[in-house]
Amino acid sequence: MLVVSHKATIRLLLSSLLGFDPRRYRDNLDQSPAALNIVDFRDPTRARLALFNDTSHCDEAGLSMPLVPTSRLSRWWDDHGGW
Repeated sequence: MLVVSHKATIRLLLSSLLGFDPRRYRDNLDQSPAALNIVDFRDPTRARLALFNDTSHCDEAGLSMPLVPTSRLSRWWDDHGGW
């Protein structure tokens, strides 16, 4: 099945499927425009996120994706040595 939607709707759906609090979808999931996500269903009640926020098809097509504004990102990692 293919679902094409706005990124907020996709993040809400993924939050629900993966058991995240949907009220915090903006904090838990970031989604780029034109990104691909794959959800694998083992059965009707068990979902597994197999691919998330993939934009490699844009690079291959010569399209440039907008950069994430760093002003939106947390500075916590900067202060704690990064990943």
